[in-house]
This record gives sequence, structure tokens and C-alpha cells, in this order.
Amino acid sequence: MQTFYNNLTSPYNDMYAAPYPHPIDDGEAERKAEEYMKQLINDWDKCDEMELHNAVYIRLKNRATGQATNRTFFVSHRNQEGTLDSGKPRSIHRFNEHGQLQTVGTRSSVRRKDRPSHYTYQFWAEPQPYGKPPPAPKLKPRQEEKIKVVKQSSLFHPDKRPFEGQVRLTYSFTNEYEKSLTKREALDNATIFKLAPDTKKCIKLHCFPPDYTGNVLRFIATNDDGITVHYFPCNLREGKSNKFDVLLRLPGTLAKNWAPKKHLPLIQEELKAYYDSVCSKEDTFVSDI
Repeated sequence: MQTFYNNLTSPYNDMYAAPYPHPIDDGEAERKAEEYMKQLINDWDKCDEMELHNAVYIRLKNRATGQATNRTFFVSHRNQEGTLDSGKPRSIHRFNEHGQLQTVGTRSSVRRKDRPSHYTYQFWAEPQPYGKPPPAPKLKPRQEEKIKVVKQSSLFHPDKRPFEGQVRLTYSFTNEYEKSLTKREALDNATIFKLAPDTKKCIKLHCFPPDYTGNVLRFIATNDDGITVHYFPCNLREGKSNKFDVLLRLPGTLAKNWAPKKHLPLIQEELKAYYDSVCSKEDTFVSDI
């Protein structure tokens, strides 16, 4: 009865890689935990009963120590708030040495046209008990028609440019980048950003200086290090007030006459190159503001 586990950990299968913020110890405790994982992975009916979407084999690496190891995790059908198949980041689980299944973090995914989805894993500082999800921060409902946004300030960084009057559109992980955020959704994203620890948030300006006064496209992304607000400069098309181009850093990727379905994959490629560059240098996660 080891078919499912052995197929998962086969060296011929793809393995996910993820940065891991905790010390890596492959001692007796982790050996016992892996045995519990193996037993449940092989029990397909039990996994279905517990609403576990699938198991993944991940190559974990601690950048600070250089340690690395391979471990298995379960991905839930539910997100951190307990909602089933909501499109938000899903919870990930792992047994401890005592056979207790715990929630240890989340998995986010970005759909890419004609390519496999891109997954990022974020591991929490402390595991949570499996079952009842940890309480989510409650945001007061807002009347969108009463929202006032100061154009000469920013919702995310009030004393720094780009200001709200410069932002043409905003895309975020909170709605899987399906459409530009409404004012209310942008305020909610700003609240999430402000509540994040300083070491887990960053502002990144792409291809323009801090005193730039032109239009920008805002893209809010998460990875294992935290949340980053990316800005890309926009050039308005002459004679067409609602049409604009987005300037990207990668060669040959100027997004002419912005169209979300066509150009969002270019933004994601830009950010993948950016994060790969950061990871290759093992940079610390420091704000650019």
C-alpha cells in the first residue's frame, strides 16, 4: 500500500522548491512525521474525507544556513478562512512527530496561459492545529460610494510616490489578478499591507525613479518572503485618454495598448525574473521606500 507515496517521491517526478525560514532538522522527529505522512497519503479515501486536495513533495532550503531537505505536505481544498475552493491561497498541512496533523502555511497559485500554474509557498512561524482555521482579520464593510481617496497621497505609503492620482489600474493576489481592484478592494489591500510586519513588506519601483510624476500600473504580489507592491510606468497613447502602454524591464516586453488578458502574463514573467534575481543573490527582503 505504498503506491501513492512512492509515486509522489519518485526521482522521475517534478519536485517543487521553496525557501524555508526555519532551521532544518532531519532527525528522529522528522522521520516519524514522514511516516505519518506516508500512511495518510496512501489512504486515498481518508484524504478525500478530510478534504485534502493533494500531496506535494517540496525541496526546502534555508537561505541563511544553506541547509536543504525534501519533505511532503498536504494541500487543502480550503483556504485559511475555511472557505472551500475559493481561489484564495490554500492551507498546507503536515504531521508532527506525535501524529498530530497541523496547518503550517499556505500555497498561492498564479494561472499562466499555455503553461503550468506557478505556485508559491509561505510557511508560518508557528504551526496551527488542523481543523478549525485561525481567525482572519475582520474588516468593516464600506460603502463604496462614500470612499474618498486623496489623489496626492498613497493608500499604501502616504508620504511617498507614486500617489493614487498616478495609478491607472491595480491588480492583486486577493482576487487572483482576474480584474483591476475597486476602490474598496484597494483599501482592503492597503489594510493588509499596513498590518504586515515591516520585514514582510516591500515597495518596488520598476524602470522609474522615486520622483516620477507620470502614470503607473500597480501590481500586488506575495511570495514566501512577504507582500510586495510593484509599480510599472505607463505611457498614455496620444489622443486616446483610456489607452496606455506599460513599460517593462525585460527586452521585447513593452505592453502596448494595455489589455489584461494579453499582458498580465508579461507582468508575471517580469516578476518571475525579478524574484529569481533576488533569490540568486540571496538578498534580504528590504523595502525600497
